[in-house]
Amino acid sequence: MNTLSIPELNTEIFFSDQLAQIELEHSHCFLIYDKALEQYDILKSFLEKPWHQVVAVDSGEDLKSLRFFSEFLAKESTHLKSCPSPKPMFVALGGGSVGDFVGFLASVYQRGCPLVQIPSNWLSSIDSAHGGKTALNTDNGKNQIGSFHQAEKIFIVKDLLFQQPMHLFWDALSEILKMYMLIEDERKFALGDEAQPDEVMHVLRHCIEQKYLWVKKDPKEKSGVRRVLNLGHTMGHAFEASLHLSHGKSVAMGLCFCLRYSFAKQKIKEERYQRLVDIFQKYNWWQDYQESLKNISTEKVRSLLMADKKRESSDELVFIFLTDTGHEMQKVPNEELIAFLKQEIANV
Repeated sequence: MNTLSIPELNTEIFFSDQLAQIELEHSHCFLIYDKALEQYDILKSFLEKPWHQVVAVDSGEDLKSLRFFSEFLAKESTHLKSCPSPKPMFVALGGGSVGDFVGFLASVYQRGCPLVQIPSNWLSSIDSAHGGKTALNTDNGKNQIGSFHQAEKIFIVKDLLFQQPMHLFWDALSEILKMYMLIEDERKFALGDEAQPDEVMHVLRHCIEQKYLWVKKDPKEKSGVRRVLNLGHTMGHAFEASLHLSHGKSVAMGLCFCLRYSFAKQKIKEERYQRLVDIFQKYNWWQDYQESLKNISTEKVRSLLMADKKRESSDELVFIFLTDTGHEMQKVPNEELIAFLKQEIANV
C-alpha cells in the first residue's frame, strides 16, 4: 500500500489493492456505507470487522436531504453517544452522495469529528472524496448547506473500483481529462480509444496530486484560487440539471462548451483547440455534445446560472476559460453565456 501525504491539510491518501487491507481502530468507528455495495463479496468480511456501529444507506440525492439527516441523527443517537471515543470516527464507504452526507455529519457532530473516505466508484475516487467539500440539499437546490471538512484518511481501493460497471468508469474520464487540461498537459493524456481501468489506476495518483495543488492553496475557497477546479462545471451543471445526465457526462458536455467558447473568444489557438477536439471525438463527447444541444432549454439554463454558487452578482459569474498556456478565470455576464449557447444550438 503506497501513500500520498498532504501535510497542509492533515490528510493521507492510501492506494490499496484490497479492501481487506484497510486497518482502522474499528471499535471507535461509525461506518456508513452504500447499501448497493452489498452485492460484492469483498464487502462481507469488511463489514464483519468489530466496528462500533455499521449503517447501510441508499445512495442518491434523497440521502442528502435535511429530512433524512434529521431522521438519521434521531435513530442513531444512542449509538453515537455510546462510542468509546469522545468523538467517533466517521467512515464513508460509497460514492459522492454518501461521501457528502457522512462528511457533513462528521463536520457538525460535536463541532467536528475525524473523517475517513473510502470512495467506491471512479468519479468519487478522482474528485468528490478529495478537497473537504461536504453538503446537503435544500428545496432551493443542490449543495446549499455545506461545510469544509478534510478527511484524515482516504483509501483508494483497487478491488473495490474494479467491481464497478464499466459505464461508471467511462463516466469518470471527464474529471481525469479536466485535470490534464488545467495544466495544459493533455498531450500526456495517453489513454487509448478503449481505455481500461488498469490504465486509469496509473494516472489516478497524478490527477489527485494535481487537485490538491489548488485545494491546499485555498482549502475553504476564500481567495478564489481553487475555483479553477470548476473548469467545465458551470455549463456542465446546467446540462446535468436540464437533461438529467450523469455528472461525468455533464462535465464532458461542459468541457466541450468551454472549449468552443474559449476558441470563439480567441483565448485558445487552433493547435490546442483541434488537439482537444480530437480527444473529445475519441470518447464520443463531441457527438454527444451536439445531440445535447438539440434538447437543452436556454431559459432553463438561464435560471440555473442565476442560482449558481459561483456567480459574482445577479447578472455575472466567474467562468474558467482555456488558454494556450492553461486556463484563465474571468467574470462573464450571464446573458453573454446564454447568447453563445443559442449560437451553438443554431449551428447544430
